Amino acid sequence: MTELNSNVENDTVEKGFVLHNDATTPSSYIISGSSNNNSNSIDFSVYYSNLSNAQAYSMYGNAHNHLKNDPTHVGVFTPDDLPFLLTYGMIETDPQNPIKSLLPVKSIIFVTTDKGFFAIKIKDIDGLKAFVIKYGNWSDKQRENFINNEFQAENKYNIRHESTYEEQVSGFLRFIQNESIGIELYEGNKTTMGDWKKLELLNNGTFGFKKIPCNI
Repeated sequence: MTELNSNVENDTVEKGFVLHNDATTPSSYIISGSSNNNSNSIDFSVYYSNLSNAQAYSMYGNAHNHLKNDPTHVGVFTPDDLPFLLTYGMIETDPQNPIKSLLPVKSIIFVTTDKGFFAIKIKDIDGLKAFVIKYGNWSDKQRENFINNEFQAENKYNIRHESTYEEQVSGFLRFIQNESIGIELYEGNKTTMGDWKKLELLNNGTFGFKKIPCNI
């Protein structure tokens, strides 16, 4: 996480690592994106393909960063991050998994950005699956239109590189709510990796949100 935090300010490629439920090897090595491709998306599949069944079943999350100086990056999660969370949730609840859970209670994704240190967890895996399938079945043009006309649009979710912390957090919370995605957003201290708070929209018709201290 120290390397990921440092790279937010001065790197040109996104970096991340995979988390394992394994005391011997609790995480992967640092995986880097490519400046020759879309640095919004790290290709974790290369790492996945080299794992044994036991190692694959032990995966429960990942951490990655979004870059301050990349105009295509934002300060919170994007729709392209959600399939990874679904993957970890399905692994955690897979009947063939020797350490399976009935519900995806451990599955998690972290992102560190110039706006903060955030995590998403699964509240309703069926809602998450429905959105991931819908988004994944869209054409490239449909996904581009959704990002431009809704996710980034100032009159909709306003999650843009230039948007403020408050605009991006409240926008992502409204995105979760309106799309019934079935996930929860948390924010922690990027220095200590603690002091976690659950972020929830205020129910007063504004774009505000509240922070509820918690443990995750």
